[in-house]
Amino acid sequence: MNISRRTILKSAAIGAATAIGSAVTRAPALAESDTVKVASLRDLSGAVDVYGVPSHMCMKVAIDEINAAGGLLGKKVFYIGADYNAPRNIGIWTHYLAGLHGGEVVGDDYYPLDVTDFSTAISKIQAAKPDYVHSCLVGGPHMSFYRQWAAAGMLHKTPIVSIVFAGGNEHAVLTPEETDGIIVAYNYFEEIDTPENKAFLKRVAASAGPDHPYVNGIAIGGYTGPMIWAEAVKKAGSFERDALMAAVAQGIEWSGPSGRMVLDGKTHSTQQDVHIIQVKDRKWSLIETKKQVPPYDFGGRCNLLANPKNTEILVPRV
Repeated sequence: MNISRRTILKSAAIGAATAIGSAVTRAPALAESDTVKVASLRDLSGAVDVYGVPSHMCMKVAIDEINAAGGLLGKKVFYIGADYNAPRNIGIWTHYLAGLHGGEVVGDDYYPLDVTDFSTAISKIQAAKPDYVHSCLVGGPHMSFYRQWAAAGMLHKTPIVSIVFAGGNEHAVLTPEETDGIIVAYNYFEEIDTPENKAFLKRVAASAGPDHPYVNGIAIGGYTGPMIWAEAVKKAGSFERDALMAAVAQGIEWSGPSGRMVLDGKTHSTQQDVHIIQVKDRKWSLIETKKQVPPYDFGGRCNLLANPKNTEILVPRV
C-alpha cells in the first residue's frame, strides 16, 4: 500500500520488550526515506496470537501518538515482527529465587504447547505437596490445566503464582471458579487508578474500539517499548544504532500508564513498579505494589557498558 508522511503502514506482527536497546536498527537504504522500520517480536495468528494481538493494538497506539506529535526527527515509523517464549529460563529463576529466600523447588515439569490433559501433572503436584505452584503454562491448550486444577479441588488448597498467567487474558476466558485467587506479578494491569492510565485506556478505546482486548502486563510492552525507544531517538538526535546506544548508555527515563520507567544503560532493562495482583471475578485486585524495582545485573555479568558485544542469554547460577 502507499503511505504518506502522515500515515503508518501496519505489518504482520509486532510487539516490544523493555530491553529494547540492541534490538532497534535502521537499514542504510532508509537513510533518506520518510519512514523508519522498527522490528519487534509478536504474532497476530497461530497458537500464541492471544499474546500478540493485544501487543499489536498497544504498539499501534504508541506509533500513532509518536506520529501525531510530528514523528521523530521528521520521520514516520513502520513496524514488523515475530514471537518468543522462555519457560525453562523462568524455571531456572524459580530455583534460584526459592533458594535465595530459604525455599525449595520440590519438582518441575514442562509440557508442549498443544498438551490439554494435565491429570498426570496434577497427580505429581499432589504427591509433592508444595506450598505453592508456580505456573509458567501459556497458550490456549494450557488453559485446561486451570480448569482441571479447580475440578480436582486444588484451587483453594495450594495457591498458584505466576509471571505469565493472563498474558493471553485467560482470566477473562476462564470462570471465577477456575481462577479466583491466582496471584501474578506484572508491571501493568488495566485497573491501575491513575489519571495517566485512564487517559491511556481512552486512547486505546478510540483506536481499537470499546471492545478491545484487555491490556495486560505483556500487551503494555507494545506501547512502552516504542515510547522508550522514541525517547532514546530524541536524546540521540538520530536513528543510527551507535548514536542510540550512546544515548541508552546514559539512561532513558519516561513516564506513562504504568508509571515511571528508567531504562538502565548497563543492563538495557528497566527500573519500574511491579504490582502483585490477584484474580477476583475476572478482574484484578491489588495486593501490593513494589515501587521502582531495579534491573537484576546477574552479579555484574550483565554489563553492556563494559561488554557491549555480549550476546549470552543470562540466567542465574543455581
